Amino acid sequence: MNAESSSNYQVGGCLPANAQTYVRRKADDDLYNALKAGEFCYVLNSRQMGKSSLKVRVMQKLQNEKIACAAIDITLIGTQDGSEEVTSQKWYGGLMRELVNRFALADKINLRSWLEERNYIPIVQSWGEFLEEILLRYIPQQIVIFIDEIDSLTNISFKNDFFASIRAVYNRRSENSEYNRLTFALLGVATPSDLISDKKRTPFNIGRAIELAGLELNNAAPLVEGLKKKVNNPQSILEQILHWTGGQPFLTQKVCHLIITQDSGELPNNGIEWLTRVVQSQMIENWERHDVPEHFRTIRDRILCDRQYVSEMLELYQEILKHNELVSTDNDAQIKLRLSGLVVKDEGKLKVYNRIYKSIFNSNWIDQELAKVRPYSQQLKGWVESRYEDESYLLQGKSLQDALNWSKNQENSSRLSGQEHHFLKASQELEIRKNLEKLKANQNYQSDKDKLKSKEDTNYQDNSFLRTLSQELRTPITSISLAAQTLESVLTLKGLSDQDIVPQLLQILHSECGRGSNLIKDLLTLTHHQTPPDPQTLILINLQTWLPTIVESFRDLTHCQRQKLHLNIDHQLPPIETDITDLERIVTELLSYACKYTPGGEAITVSASLTPDAVQLKINNSGLEIPASELPRIFEPFYRLIKNDPWTYSGTGLEMALVQKMVRHLGGSIHVESAADQTTFIVEFPRATAS
Repeated sequence: MNAESSSNYQVGGCLPANAQTYVRRKADDDLYNALKAGEFCYVLNSRQMGKSSLKVRVMQKLQNEKIACAAIDITLIGTQDGSEEVTSQKWYGGLMRELVNRFALADKINLRSWLEERNYIPIVQSWGEFLEEILLRYIPQQIVIFIDEIDSLTNISFKNDFFASIRAVYNRRSENSEYNRLTFALLGVATPSDLISDKKRTPFNIGRAIELAGLELNNAAPLVEGLKKKVNNPQSILEQILHWTGGQPFLTQKVCHLIITQDSGELPNNGIEWLTRVVQSQMIENWERHDVPEHFRTIRDRILCDRQYVSEMLELYQEILKHNELVSTDNDAQIKLRLSGLVVKDEGKLKVYNRIYKSIFNSNWIDQELAKVRPYSQQLKGWVESRYEDESYLLQGKSLQDALNWSKNQENSSRLSGQEHHFLKASQELEIRKNLEKLKANQNYQSDKDKLKSKEDTNYQDNSFLRTLSQELRTPITSISLAAQTLESVLTLKGLSDQDIVPQLLQILHSECGRGSNLIKDLLTLTHHQTPPDPQTLILINLQTWLPTIVESFRDLTHCQRQKLHLNIDHQLPPIETDITDLERIVTELLSYACKYTPGGEAITVSASLTPDAVQLKINNSGLEIPASELPRIFEPFYRLIKNDPWTYSGTGLEMALVQKMVRHLGGSIHVESAADQTTFIVEFPRATAS
């Protein structure tokens, strides 16, 4: 064995069936046993993980046991006919032609004539008849069809019917036992939802997913042989290679190949230091020049070319790189990031696959790419790192308007992540707040005569302005909402509502219109309570019977959020005379606030009791402690506990300000206490209101 032969280490492509450097993994046995048992299987993983080599090995083993196998590469059939999508008739015809050739059935059937006899029925029905009348008829043994590069089908219009036809094969087994002899194995770089969106027809919920893990030291013995005549400590060198590559098959073969092809005169006594220099100089430094065959570019392009998820994937990877791991939730962005090959799922957490990736796709690379994706990358990064508290990073003036115009661009709108949406909203709120402060300052800058007016008159003018502003905003918000409803109806009638981006955009329209309407309502209510009070409609209510009804209306919400909800009422409470509409709004808003910020597993407790001077209502929640410095701001307009994943909480930002105004309007008081991981809102009404 010598350097010229490179010990058959293969960098890229499919390893031949007899390759000496092929490393068996658990997936070899899993796929073989499942297919032999007639199970439908799929191997969906990132590129260059050894899927095709696995297919070749398992296929050879099945054929040795007299099982008829055919491997179809979808890219050879194609999905384009010139500049147009290939028709379903041509595509299925090409697939059937490949199977006829692979199974050597050309002498038994004239496929062209057979298809022409069926040109009056849908081609997918002809495909089903082909499986039964040709394959199952002329092939007496068990049949396994491998379909590779299945992700090539993600953009063709008739993909749902094809995958549904595979499920139909499984369903026919209960009617025709011959179908037990036929099964499929699908391989590619995609998620099941990328391939078929109809969950009722998908074969992926009846098939078996084969997990394809990386190489490990205990099963990588075939790689040692090639290192023996190059290094003195091949086992230690292989261990270090795997330490660099994380067991990624392509990278592991490539590093082994690099070692074998090095000039022997360069080999020092310390092979590990030498290996480090080889990896650094011939893979990591100027990586684009050394990336042959392409590997790192494939990973990069898989992320950057996904217009819908590029921002989310970059942010996810940024978090993983920063904290070394991230809890896996298997959402769409996380799955797509895993399919890029850059990260892997290990014991429920996402981690960077290996040291080489971490060195190439480092924090500088992330910052550069995020800056290309969005024009406010650095400001967003600074705001997030300040735990969403430093408003100096928020956009204002022209920079805000430019960012909003950019975000409305059709291409960019689908790229915005949750953080970006909240960043832009927070910037808009800051802009509105500052503009209102300027307007208020301008109103206060009046003649000496105006300055002598009472504070009540000034407040009345401010409230009049807010009422006018709210009324003026209500008309366009209502028009936008009606336009969104009309647009949804038109898209549904035209059959366009199932396009991937349409439901998302409609949801944003409806959600933001609703939020705008609620903001206007809260502004009007707030200004109403700041003007001289209108005569109240007071009635006597019994808290023992009234309060449980309000609390129970939150039971389903707290159950869904895994929160515990308790109610304690002093049965000696006298009836209380109050405005029932305002009181209901007060209790509802305080309960809603508690539900938003109470973690799962914690408790919310509502209590009503009698003190020497007042009837007291308390809403307490555990799992949240507000810093003492923040307590005075709780009742400020637009103040939120923004450090608690703010973009996941809806609301107008005026709720607590409204609660305080309404409590005072009813002659009561409210304050908040927070300590020992507990937060309590305490509302008191003088006993004089009780009778």
